[in-house]
Amino acid sequence: MHYHHRQRGAAIMVIMVPVLILLAAELGQQTNGLLIAVFGFLAFTLVLFSSLTVQVDRGSLRWFFGPGFWRKSVALSEIAGVSAVRTKWYWGLGVRLTPQGWLYNVSGLSAVALQLKDGGAVLIGTDDAEGLKRAIQHGIQSQA
Repeated sequence: MHYHHRQRGAAIMVIMVPVLILLAAELGQQTNGLLIAVFGFLAFTLVLFSSLTVQVDRGSLRWFFGPGFWRKSVALSEIAGVSAVRTKWYWGLGVRLTPQGWLYNVSGLSAVALQLKDGGAVLIGTDDAEGLKRAIQHGIQSQA
């Protein structure tokens, strides 16, 4: 089974776009090195975390942000369990260490929790938690 899903980072866009517009307006009034640096950093961050792509195929689960930033993968044979979960709003966006493991998220509170055979845990934020969970389970069963 092949699974490919890209979630747009709606939350980060709602937060960052108005800030970038305000900074751009301020830059129109004055040229300031600090403002330029802040604008560039925020625009770069927006591009990097604009989406989260998740793929399941050929015995592995892979995910990455935006245009390929922060690529991660895990062999399906290393996954001991998978479940659809809700994350806490205060766990935030991007990459975070939470009490339930590493969280990779661009928007929303839905995620798939992976329990790894080595005892580790990973949460992958998604707006298709049930579909991703089924794809991972199917992939694991296909490996057996």
